[in-house]
Amino acid sequence: MIKRQWTYSFALTALCSTQALSHTDSEWLLPEDGLSVDFQASLSYRNEALVKSSEVYRIPGTLMGGEALPSKKGLSVDEVFLVPTFRLHETYGFMKIGRHLGSDELELDHVLVGHRVLPNLVIEGGKMASAMTPFNGQHVLETNFTTRRLVYDALWGGQLNDEGIRLKAKFFGLETGVELWKGDSFPARQKESDKSAVDVYMRYHAAFGDSLLTIGAFAYEAKAELRDDDRYTAGHSHGSTLVVDPSYFSGDVSTQGAHVLYTNQLNSDWSVAAEGEIAQMKQNGRLTDATHDAAFDSRILGLWGDASLGYRDETLSFRSERLKIQNDVYGSAALVLSDKLGLADADDDPYRYSLSYKHRFTPMLLSRIEWSKDSTTGDKKDVFTAGFVFNGPLYASGSPKE
Repeated sequence: MIKRQWTYSFALTALCSTQALSHTDSEWLLPEDGLSVDFQASLSYRNEALVKSSEVYRIPGTLMGGEALPSKKGLSVDEVFLVPTFRLHETYGFMKIGRHLGSDELELDHVLVGHRVLPNLVIEGGKMASAMTPFNGQHVLETNFTTRRLVYDALWGGQLNDEGIRLKAKFFGLETGVELWKGDSFPARQKESDKSAVDVYMRYHAAFGDSLLTIGAFAYEAKAELRDDDRYTAGHSHGSTLVVDPSYFSGDVSTQGAHVLYTNQLNSDWSVAAEGEIAQMKQNGRLTDATHDAAFDSRILGLWGDASLGYRDETLSFRSERLKIQNDVYGSAALVLSDKLGLADADDDPYRYSLSYKHRFTPMLLSRIEWSKDSTTGDKKDVFTAGFVFNGPLYASGSPKE
């Protein structure tokens, strides 16, 4: 309760102090007036899969869920999305329909409506990705790499995406926001409306000549009630695995993190960029199945960093990712549930190193070649990937925003 009260107090203070200065020239940029439709798709070939199609993708030591699904071996359409966007005066919205990495089914990924109340104050609501970090809303086809970041698979089920409402404000370079969630999505699972999940975030953007720097932090609090791993159950066509004896987690979820982004346009040809994040999730509660019950305390620390060098239409990028996991399971059924859920701490920290080369043919079409040393499932694998990404408009009407 103390943590939840602190979260609400922090959010209220940050938003009110920013809103009070709304007479400044800070302004949220909105989509162009009218209707537009974008199409996004990525096609890839991989020499290896992290797990077989008949196996469950599990990072040792973690309770997984959401849409954290592995990439597939061979040739596949990794992601495909249709994105209609509209704006009428100060009101705007968009939908995102398609399928994401590892999935075999189409779904309504986003349905968001927003309104700019003041030049520096916006309210948004619907089914949407959290904005607590700049990376949570990204799909794989929007990055330099062909895999999701490891920390997002382990902590957020691939992406924190839920039904909720967001209030965000900014004053010059300071951006703050608070998000209230229904709590139906991993890592929360709510049964009562008064126990919704909440997060608050703050970012500062600064420009120094041709350099741009962003630093930020966030805090997330939620409760889970009988949360299970439903990635392979009915309604999710992600493989032939069938979970016949599900296990559940009930308890508190608390996550804090910080991130940084830096870009520098050295000259008309060359550029450099770096970004990274550290996040820690604590889970405290109970594990149960049909016949067993045990107390559970978990702490997962996730770190990742990217560095890239760009020359005209070429980009060379390197990413390093690692998880540090500590689990404690107590009670007479501790050993049974720990073995069943793979919670025994891994011999080595799960990690992945990736090297990517990207070539942009046109503003809408690019290719990616990637190598990764992957040890996220306990088996070390060299995964080679090559593919193409298309990301561009299909239709646009209206006039640019003034």
